[in-house]
Amino acid sequence: MPELSYTLLRLLPKNTLSRAVGAACRASAPRPVVRAVIRAFARKYGVDVKEAERPIEEYPTFTEFFTRRLKPGMRPIAPGELLPVSPVDGTVGELGDIVESRLYQAKGKHYTLAKSPALPKPVQQPRPPVIVGGIGPRKTPALAARFADEFNYPFPDSVESAAAQFDRVRAACKEADRDPESLRYSAALILCCGRDDAEVKRRAQAIGHDADALRGRHLAGTVAEVVDTIGRYADIGAVRLYMQTLDLSDLDHLELVASEVAPQVG
Repeated sequence: MPELSYTLLRLLPKNTLSRAVGAACRASAPRPVVRAVIRAFARKYGVDVKEAERPIEEYPTFTEFFTRRLKPGMRPIAPGELLPVSPVDGTVGELGDIVESRLYQAKGKHYTLAKSPALPKPVQQPRPPVIVGGIGPRKTPALAARFADEFNYPFPDSVESAAAQFDRVRAACKEADRDPESLRYSAALILCCGRDDAEVKRRAQAIGHDADALRGRHLAGTVAEVVDTIGRYADIGAVRLYMQTLDLSDLDHLELVASEVAPQVG
């Protein structure tokens, strides 16, 4: 029976049918009608309404129920690597190979990447900048030299280790006959700044880190220490530092950096 239903579905004008069903699902209707439709759909397709974030009575249209959020933890993603994971409940209707750059679309149409409008268009021209990052000593620098506009070293264990990786990228650029200075160099660092040692320690504890372990390699310490660390990264060629702000509720932290650190580093 499922095979027959699917065969009949393939014969229907799918795009027109999709538009019609979509419009009907978005249409406003009396709440009792919407609830009845949702309950009938749930019974027909075995939908566990207990997983939904809200009770059925609170969904004003069928579309809002169909795209419902689930309660936290209801659908844990299967562990392991190379596993296909679907973000929705459904049945795989069609699949196939990409032939001559064509992407098969389930409603019977083929598209090519060459004709994709890729909307919205990027503001940057001729394209968005490409950032390559990592700690690999050989392949990562080579990839950065070939493709990147910017190389990023993530969460270094010291300024010296970042400097060594920057040098590997510069060497890879020379091997690729590219000017090493045509590449921007950056680092991603944890931000933990305070007006005094007590405030630094408090902020470090709030994000599960030891303040002393962060000092010198991340943007951690008093304002003067953070400014000094920024200078040390600038000395090895970093022109951009990404500040990982882990405690998003601590707005005073951002105010401190904006008012006392930023003016000193231009």
